Amino acid sequence: MQLKRQSNRSEKRVWVILDRSLGKNALFVGNQKRLADVFIIEESDHLIDQERNFIKTSSFDFLVSSDEMTPLFAVEFDGPEHFFDSEQIRRDTIKNRICSKAGLPLLRITSEFLREYDKTTLLQFICERIVAWRGKKNDIQREIQEYMEELPPEEFEKVINDYDPLIDPVFLFDVRHPFPKVYEIGTRLCIKCGIYSHYIDREKATDFDKIDFKYEVPFFSKEYHTPSGDSEYSKTIYTYSLVHRNSKEVILKDSISFSYRWDPILDVAGASMFEIADDFCEYLALKQIEIWARKNLK
Repeated sequence: MQLKRQSNRSEKRVWVILDRSLGKNALFVGNQKRLADVFIIEESDHLIDQERNFIKTSSFDFLVSSDEMTPLFAVEFDGPEHFFDSEQIRRDTIKNRICSKAGLPLLRITSEFLREYDKTTLLQFICERIVAWRGKKNDIQREIQEYMEELPPEEFEKVINDYDPLIDPVFLFDVRHPFPKVYEIGTRLCIKCGIYSHYIDREKATDFDKIDFKYEVPFFSKEYHTPSGDSEYSKTIYTYSLVHRNSKEVILKDSISFSYRWDPILDVAGASMFEIADDFCEYLALKQIEIWARKNLK
């Protein structure tokens, strides 16, 4: 008789990131949690026999629960077989369908989520956003309430009738929690290369008003592809430009894309993959601009 290996190296790394980021913040991370221990099946659930049998025999790679031990979301690490093996794809589809019926968000990650970018990973960023939202949502909502109470009646009506991002807690949270290092990169581009973007730390760029901005990143145009038909993937594409401020000549133009699987579309508060994909693409775009600038600008 031999001992069975419990997980591969990538799954172990997922466990370490989840436990370090969430476990120390009153969230509980369990691995290899049986679906039968997560779901209570009722007659009104309208599950087919295939789904009932799957629940009895399958498990989640990881399950994150609240301090009341209520499941918040599940995490699956998808290796290469999840994209090419027909039987594995079939099992993934069933698991996605069960989670959708139960309203349990399921984050499917690949090795891309474990790759380090400036000493952080995309999975760690997601975890940190979840923790930050749980700690700051009440403060943000209170801030919005105070802002609304100070508005004169006519302004109050305008804010209510017209979309004002300043009363959207998700918008405010997202602006304050970009992908790590993005402001450091933007500030370096500002000070060293005279490149203006929306990501400049004014406190670190102490002579901001005296900086000769020769170039600017005027916008990141966004394009979204949502799942359709048999596709389970969403895709965000950012096209960015670097423009000479005087001549308006486009010096550099490229695009960054990021695909993800987060099934069903029931995001965990603070970790909307739609917003996270935006933040990640902005970070990657600024990194590309910095690499270009080092090679081409003095």
